[in-house]
Amino acid sequence: MFRKLKIHNYILIDNVEINFSNGFNVITGETGSGKSILLGALALISGQRTDPLVLKDKEKKCIIEAEITLQNDNLKTFFSNHDLDFENETIIRREININGKSRAFINDSPVVLKTLEKLSRFVFDIHTQDQNILLKDDSFRLQFVDTVAKSTKELTHYQNILKEHRSLETEVNKIIAANKKFQNELEFIEFQYQQLNEANLESQEQDLLEAEIEELKHAEEIKQALNIANNLITGDDNSILSLLNFVEQELQKISPYFKDSRDYLKRIKSNIIDLQDMAPDIETAAEDIEYLPEKIEFINDKLNLLNTLQQKHRVESVDALIEIRDSLDNQLSNFSHSKIEIEEKQKQLLKLKSDLQESANLLSEKRKSSFKFIEKETIKSINYIGIPNARFSLKHKITESFEPEGQDEIRFFFSANKGTELDDLNKIASGGEVSRLMLSLKQLLSKTTGLSTLILDEIDTGVSGEVANKMGKLMQKMSKNRQLIVITHLPQIAAKGDVHFKVLKDDTKKITVSKVIKLNEKNRIIEIAQLLSGESISNAAINNAKELINN
Repeated sequence: MFRKLKIHNYILIDNVEINFSNGFNVITGETGSGKSILLGALALISGQRTDPLVLKDKEKKCIIEAEITLQNDNLKTFFSNHDLDFENETIIRREININGKSRAFINDSPVVLKTLEKLSRFVFDIHTQDQNILLKDDSFRLQFVDTVAKSTKELTHYQNILKEHRSLETEVNKIIAANKKFQNELEFIEFQYQQLNEANLESQEQDLLEAEIEELKHAEEIKQALNIANNLITGDDNSILSLLNFVEQELQKISPYFKDSRDYLKRIKSNIIDLQDMAPDIETAAEDIEYLPEKIEFINDKLNLLNTLQQKHRVESVDALIEIRDSLDNQLSNFSHSKIEIEEKQKQLLKLKSDLQESANLLSEKRKSSFKFIEKETIKSINYIGIPNARFSLKHKITESFEPEGQDEIRFFFSANKGTELDDLNKIASGGEVSRLMLSLKQLLSKTTGLSTLILDEIDTGVSGEVANKMGKLMQKMSKNRQLIVITHLPQIAAKGDVHFKVLKDDTKKITVSKVIKLNEKNRIIEIAQLLSGESISNAAINNAKELINN
């Protein structure tokens, strides 16, 4: 619960410090005095976003600080999960710098706004004047039922499956779309691949073919040169080998008395051996060389094919054609695999949809199990605060589609009078009836959630007299087990508070400043008398105020 709220440099507030009590805290003030500013400050503590316009003095930062007593031991787990030090007396702080950037702290540890928002759900709930409209909102009704039914676990489980289902569905749709696009190009891609594949491409093939065709074109010339070479090496007595043998004989003669000749002999013998080895190879090569017109034609055809393919695909080598062929092969392979993948993923989708339906059914059952309790408790409260013949019912409908909050559509049906059929609350309830119904729902909400603080902003709109008195009594009852902070304009409610604060404006020549003061007994009587009779306070209003406080 809130112990202290400090506000510095926020809209019309320069410096304010409010010390709240445990029970029923009442806040009053004239229209425009700044009561809504307090709510804005509390909203910042709950993690809502802001902008630089909230700075009263644009040269200074804004600071909102709340001292809160934590009474829920389950919060220790929350603090541990967020790597925060748990303190029973916890301090939450928001700072808005002059550049509009915001920072948040819990016990001086910096946190993101989402963490503040989560923490606030455990500690307090703020009802604003606009929230009466939320009764018409499907999401609010579902959230209310989930809170009372304690179906958060089932809802989270459902949402996790829904998220997984939608993610997989998106993935499958992307694959199908890609396949559809590929399908339009499939025939052309298959033709390109087949053409490249039938070409039997090999790396460096073009260079080898070009060399081979040059050899075939000059076959007669090559054959003649090889035969001449072979004849010169091994032919008649004037052949190279014959001459070298003669050289060898002459060197042998002088080797006994000319030692250098021994080295010459070795070199001559080596040359003779090399030529003897080479001669058969040259002879064989000469025999193998043939002019083959058919082969020349074949190679020319293959080179023309390679050149045509290179021009078609705008590349300059066979290796580049091989890369294109392999890429097309991969595309075709992936297309084939993707069809199998789609079938498998569609099976997964069917399984997930089945799990999703089962989870949605469990969530629906958990929600419906709370309907009778909600109806009974709400009717009891609303009967007490001035609608004795009121009836209230929850109507449930299953939607075909899977929505983020389930398949449930929940509507509130209401009747304020005997003999009147229950009808959709949005159609028949008056402003005062909606206010009393919302108070009844908030009372039930605070009871079931264990919230330590409930903040109500003019939830009494549209009521007066004895109804207002009964609403005040209900708030008194609510404040026995939790802290209640109520902004009101009704004296019947203000008189029942344990502590009374007043928001007022202080106008100077240059600026207007909002202040918050705690009223003593005398000033409280005056404030309630003023709520009764306006600015001109009569003795009757004073007496009436005293009576309201005493009662």
